[in-house]
Amino acid sequence: METVFYPVKEGDTLRSIARECYGDESLWQEIFKKNAQVIGPDPAKLVVATTLYIPGKARLVRVYSDLQSCTITEPGGLNIRYGPSSNTGLYDQLPQGQTLNFYEVIEDGENVAGNPRWGHSRQDHYYWMGGTDRPNG
Repeated sequence: METVFYPVKEGDTLRSIARECYGDESLWQEIFKKNAQVIGPDPAKLVVATTLYIPGKARLVRVYSDLQSCTITEPGGLNIRYGPSSNTGLYDQLPQGQTLNFYEVIEDGENVAGNPRWGHSRQDHYYWMGGTDRPNG
């Protein structure tokens, strides 16, 4: 298993990092245990730009230095979700032609129609990249 590190971004919490890296926010304590010396005694106080070690299986993520955009091409539109899987909560449904932003692509999210890539927006939402004009990110 490869070593995975995560740079803390503005607005991150251990729960949001666990949801992003594992697809399960309840695993935040695993991240805290391995990073207690870096984080300090209060798991709610994360410092932006601190690099955290993500133990165990972490998601494969491609991070872009600039905000990216794509357009929904799926005829029925796309579901916008709270995680990279159709099993996570539904935030919204957007129509074909809508422009979306993303700063990273989850490479190993739920495989839908042969494509496991999910865009992660600045608003901390996810959508299946296969239904956009940039299916590979």
